[in-house]
Amino acid sequence: MGVKRKKKLHRVAEIVKEMDFNGDSDKLLSSIAYYKEKDGAVGQTAPTGHLSPKEAKAIFDDAGKIRVSLYKALLFVHVADAIKAGALNVRHSYKYRSLDDYLIPKESWNQEREGLLRRAELAGMADCGKTLKTVTQVLDNQFQHTNRRILNDENSHVHFRNDGTFYVSTPKLETDDDERITSLFPESRYISLLEVLASVNRLTGFVDNFEHWQVTRNRTKPSEKTFFAGIIGYGCFIGTRKIAHISNPINESELENAIRWYFSLDNIHAANDGILKFLDDLDLPELFRNQPGVLHTSSDGQKYDMAVDSLNANYSFKYHGQEKGVTAYGFLDERQLLFYSTVFSSTVQSRLVLTKSFW
Repeated sequence: MGVKRKKKLHRVAEIVKEMDFNGDSDKLLSSIAYYKEKDGAVGQTAPTGHLSPKEAKAIFDDAGKIRVSLYKALLFVHVADAIKAGALNVRHSYKYRSLDDYLIPKESWNQEREGLLRRAELAGMADCGKTLKTVTQVLDNQFQHTNRRILNDENSHVHFRNDGTFYVSTPKLETDDDERITSLFPESRYISLLEVLASVNRLTGFVDNFEHWQVTRNRTKPSEKTFFAGIIGYGCFIGTRKIAHISNPINESELENAIRWYFSLDNIHAANDGILKFLDDLDLPELFRNQPGVLHTSSDGQKYDMAVDSLNANYSFKYHGQEKGVTAYGFLDERQLLFYSTVFSSTVQSRLVLTKSFW
């Protein structure tokens, strides 16, 4: 056996020792139990019930001794095949557990049967005999209807051959609806962030919420593209100088002036609230609501390395290695409305995680 195959066999051997199996394959389970009991040291009394007659003969050499490496290899092959076939289950796995382990425990089912059926909206099927009788009748009626249409030559998808056998032709899938839906979207797969901001502003007018701090002084408000550049520069962590340099024709001094006098926290919240109000008035987001009158929310954070100085940035080796970083925490409801966000140091979240783990 080659060196690579020996290494692979050794890795699998250690995995099988640690795994907890169950299932209906008693002979294979017995062989696995023997293998684990002997800690992989297969002896001459190793069970061979899981092997085929040809394999059981091949594992013995001319002297009548078991070829240990071949025995292990065949055992692992049978384990893998049995797991794929469902005859062998991994007790502590999610994908390869026994089917019964995915079901509600029998004791819980007996005690909470009526409540569970109501929650699943299956109370009308509580009587199994009555339900099966109804389903059987419906199925029988459908079979009779289908057979009658075939005998009357009304089913255009069933074709009979000269020898009396038949075949069914699959109808072509209609794609007209899909084509009409895709025609509503841009043909280009990529949409620039500038186009997104311009479209949102055209519908909501969120830029109007950016007001000068000194409302008593009559100043000419910067252009919309200047506000878009400031939002992209800050939102994408590009920075004002770089966004002004790569954007044409954005004046750097005009951009910095707009950010200094218009990008207040109150203005940003007002602009965000204007967008949320527009979305809240739409009918489409309501389709995502699970229960009328009840709104579920979710929150999660994203980690960002900071290339510039920030009061919120701090060192966190777990998330940023040797660099400083922050956590941008967003709050989203089930209608996909981002109603709040905040930024704080990643070390704060590290302490929160440790605290939860401790308790």
